[in-house]
Amino acid sequence: MKTIAKICLLAIIVFACKSQHGTSKSNSNSLFSIDIQEKYSIGEPIKIAVTNTSTVSFSIIDPELIHIERLNNGVWEKVKILTAPCGSPGNAPMEKILVKPNDSHYFQWDQKERWCEYKQGKENKTSLPKTIEEQVPNGKYRITIIYQLKNSPIFDKLYKEFLIIDPIK
Repeated sequence: MKTIAKICLLAIIVFACKSQHGTSKSNSNSLFSIDIQEKYSIGEPIKIAVTNTSTVSFSIIDPELIHIERLNNGVWEKVKILTAPCGSPGNAPMEKILVKPNDSHYFQWDQKERWCEYKQGKENKTSLPKTIEEQVPNGKYRITIIYQLKNSPIFDKLYKEFLIIDPIK
């Protein structure tokens, strides 16, 4: 009976650890490090470097699509970031960029939230939508890096949190 209890406990621990894989709040894992400041002032460009610190290559998925979320009342909400001009036809196919050992890939975000607004709040196919842009508010944010090991069908994620603060307050 003790053996069965030990096996069950071990299984719970393994599955609990596995379910957290890829959702680390750390700035590094065994493959790469995410270099980003802990705090930024309102309006300061957010510069991010992802450096391959391993001996194997991996791909960053959708490198042009910056995945940023804001913590709002305990829930992570996606920040609206456009990857194409308003009125562009369709979505671009998923892209990957290969990051070889000791190489880096760089991202930059201007702290702006952008979305498309159509006439009278409805999609109107005959006219181009207007791009709306706003500075994001103070708060806790995180970037998500979606990656894939070379020759692997599995995607994984790593998160890195940072703050945007108003230095006047």
